[in-house]
Amino acid sequence: MTFTALVQAPGLIPAGTMTFFDAGTSLGTVPFDGTGKATLNTTLSIGTHTVYATFNGSPGFTQSTSNTLTETVEAMVPTQTALNVSSNPAVAGVPVVLWVIVQAASGTPPGTVNFMDGSSVLGVASVGLDRTASLSVDTLTPGVHTLTAVYLRRRRLQRQ
Repeated sequence: MTFTALVQAPGLIPAGTMTFFDAGTSLGTVPFDGTGKATLNTTLSIGTHTVYATFNGSPGFTQSTSNTLTETVEAMVPTQTALNVSSNPAVAGVPVVLWVIVQAASGTPPGTVNFMDGSSVLGVASVGLDRTASLSVDTLTPGVHTLTAVYLRRRRLQRQ
């Protein structure tokens, strides 16, 4: 996760550091960049976290504490994705439909699927309540294509 805090005033850039906390426990202290931003990259455990940042002040700036951010980290849910194509072989210029079924241990996996031809993205589709995502493609040229589908799980963040 990346947390960024910004301290600014017209014509002034703060000096010093920003300390980020999770429910009172320090996550780390980082210096400001040349624009007044302090950025911390960290890993949070599964659960709900109350994150805030404090600045001890510097010439022209008083000490301050940010608002509190509630961040919820969920466990990874194993999924399995199966790609299907409406026509194989396909005819150049005639649309084919690519669709996937995203299976999870329970419920409908939230997220999107990137449909790929080699390293090129053909398109993106959301996973529906029926656990499928589909894309109609009419841009395939004659030849062999390596088609894949990459499921991207949507993170559910609660920020307050």
